[in-house]
Amino acid sequence: MAPSINDFPVGDSTASSCRVGINGFGRIGRNVLRVALGRKDIQIVAINHTCTSVQDLLYLIRYDSSMGKLPDSLPMHALSDNEIVVDGQHIALTSERDLKKLDWRALGVKYVVECTGKFTKREQALDHVKYGGAKRVVISAPSSDSPTFVYGVNSNEYRADESQQVLSCASCTTNCVTPVLKVLQREFGITQGFLTTVHAATRSQQVLDGYSKKNRRLGKNPLNCELQTMTVAYG
Repeated sequence: MAPSINDFPVGDSTASSCRVGINGFGRIGRNVLRVALGRKDIQIVAINHTCTSVQDLLYLIRYDSSMGKLPDSLPMHALSDNEIVVDGQHIALTSERDLKKLDWRALGVKYVVECTGKFTKREQALDHVKYGGAKRVVISAPSSDSPTFVYGVNSNEYRADESQQVLSCASCTTNCVTPVLKVLQREFGITQGFLTTVHAATRSQQVLDGYSKKNRRLGKNPLNCELQTMTVAYG
């Protein structure tokens, strides 16, 4: 059964809420919104998206083939092309592709979740801070040059200083395997290892066979084939 909004943990209602902006409203960006709706300590105040209309955006919020439909009792509507209300929360909408032109400060955003998958380098993501006025940025993908944290594995090493203004929460594969590796390392020790992971189809793949610039195998239909490839999950 698909999870409902009530399946998500509710944060401490006594804590001051984090004012969060989402950059990129695809698979991960929409999941961030869903989780935040079930918490009292996180408030999504702005979404930077590329949907063709606000009605398309509302449709994607309500209906999700993987996560299930949000309950009809959860109200949402558009006030304009630049603002929606979801469960009583006002969310500003922008459609800006240039990070240097995104004014998060004016929208009251302190923390940005970078979900486009395009700005994974520290200097790129730092534009949210330098030009947008955000306080910190969390990249929802692997980053080769930013501090990386997996909750419950090394999240206790996070420090609220300038060196960690931009951080990565790693990949889905890394979030799955590192908690297990942490236990094995602690209890038995690991000299070396080899990992085989079975990954779900992603948006970058094609429903029908076609051409892939990255890897010939990735041009095949992932629903009918087992596609063997290397992972960059730890990059």
